[in-house]
Amino acid sequence: MGLHALVLLLAVPLAAAHYGLVYPQWRGDTLKDTNVTGWNQYIYPCAGVPRNSTKANRTDWPLDGGSLVLELKHPWDYIFVNLVFGVKEREAYDISLTPEFLNSTGSGILCIEKLALPRNATDGELGSLQVVTVSERGSALYNCADLKFTSSATTLKGDQCKSNNVTYFAVKQQAAGQGGGACPAKPSAATGLRVNVATCVVALTIALAFGLTL
Repeated sequence: MGLHALVLLLAVPLAAAHYGLVYPQWRGDTLKDTNVTGWNQYIYPCAGVPRNSTKANRTDWPLDGGSLVLELKHPWDYIFVNLVFGVKEREAYDISLTPEFLNSTGSGILCIEKLALPRNATDGELGSLQVVTVSERGSALYNCADLKFTSSATTLKGDQCKSNNVTYFAVKQQAAGQGGGACPAKPSAATGLRVNVATCVVALTIALAFGLTL
């Protein structure tokens, strides 16, 4: 299925508190009826979708990093993208591609042209991508995609990578003592974006993204 066709498919109303992983191709459509598939985006690390459930469908990704397209349905989200190299029985997504995690605003399509890798992959190397979103309700949602790194792959460009009604910025940790330890709950008056970036929220969100408990 082409990228544009999949975007159109995901344009229909999604289940509340869920999102679509448009590109790279997700392991399985976790927006389908949970009672039928048994998949649920609340399940860590990959919504309960096993790697072989889609016959190991893999998206070709550039050696130094590739594009990401999400269909978001919340007024705002925190977004984490993690990676594991190789094919492992127990997948530990221990490589962060968003060390400064992202804060998106708006419901619609988000396209990030390139998420850089911490090291270049080798041609033909396999890996898996984990995308985690956390919204104002505090629940983490998970989806995964399987990758094949190849020198012939390119990032999405031009009309292939257009965000629609969604903006984002990288959340940088505040200096010690900044904000007085409070957690602001209202959008910034200047930008209209949620800026819940106090230390307590950062710690909680990171814990949720990696399935930890505080």
